[in-house]
Amino acid sequence: MEDAHTVRQNMTHRKSISFFGIFDGHGGPAASAWASKNLHKYVDELKELTDEELIKAVLQADKDFLEQSPPQATNGSTACIALVDFSQELPWKVTGINVGDSRILLGCCHYHHIHHKNPLLTKDHVPNQAGEKRRITAAGGYVARNRVDGNIAMSRAIGDSRKKNNPNLPQLQQEMVATPDIFHSQLHANDFLLVACDGLFEAMEPRAIVDFVEDQIKKSAASPSQILCKLLDKCLEGGSNDNMSAILVLPVATVNA
Repeated sequence: MEDAHTVRQNMTHRKSISFFGIFDGHGGPAASAWASKNLHKYVDELKELTDEELIKAVLQADKDFLEQSPPQATNGSTACIALVDFSQELPWKVTGINVGDSRILLGCCHYHHIHHKNPLLTKDHVPNQAGEKRRITAAGGYVARNRVDGNIAMSRAIGDSRKKNNPNLPQLQQEMVATPDIFHSQLHANDFLLVACDGLFEAMEPRAIVDFVEDQIKKSAASPSQILCKLLDKCLEGGSNDNMSAILVLPVATVNA
């Protein structure tokens, strides 16, 4: 199992912000395990949670991990994080941080809320995207079967030192990088967030996953963990062969919907 996760309902220095992170590892568990134990600390220690500072924090975390990794190490990890600021009344502010191909979905138990027509909040970092492919090939790599050098399915990750060890290139121009996308959204009453690795999406489309979770919330008294168990079982039945990890985030108002 190469997946790892982090749940901090109250961060150390920011008591009104929760940190929910999924880390889908490849090439071994070292990168995902390290990220799950440490990445929240880099975020928590920031003076300001601006987009620029969050990007710097993730890049510094990646640099620190690489410094302790062998130059040809094959282990890497996604980093998909939802920061939920509950310092005020609902709706709560959501800041997303994404590196790789794990995903954050936003769902709502009231279908008339038009702000959830597209439940997918994140964008996958994959090698066949034009900008990603240009960087990979400029660094001396290639894309085959939509994989970096024919073997890594994502174009950005924490770790993967063997794809980041060109001494003639800066950090942001290596074959693979850890530059995160930052996005902002809101969590309303009757909403939920799902942070999940790509194993779920092998079997179900984002809209189908959100519809399934919405249906479980509305029709049963199941706990979030029970709902996730049912969701993962459905993905297994649908043919997923990958590791699967997910975090379901529900405001109290949603639980009582």
